[in-house]
Amino acid sequence: MSSKVRYLNPLWFFIAMFPLGSLGGLGAVLRTGRKPTAVELLSAVINSGLCSMAVAALLWDHWGGEAWPRILGMCALAGLGGNEIINFLISLWQYRLSKGKDGGP
Repeated sequence: MSSKVRYLNPLWFFIAMFPLGSLGGLGAVLRTGRKPTAVELLSAVINSGLCSMAVAALLWDHWGGEAWPRILGMCALAGLGGNEIINFLISLWQYRLSKGKDGGP
């Protein structure tokens, strides 16, 4: 197996993780059961793809190229949850901004 890993280019691996994560994010949005807007779909695709690429970069640095199947699985999971993480952070930020306007703690 190590002879095949020698030819696995990390750059192409990271680039391949973007569509994998994007499909996971797109699937998560479509499973909600309501008709999403074009902006929601684009946001899910970009956020999940970038989250998947970030996870790939971190795990490649930590585990190396020998663990590429494990990294592939983790990136697929990151794509599924990447959109939800971004939506949570945005709603938290909006909540904090709204509390500041009316003098709340």
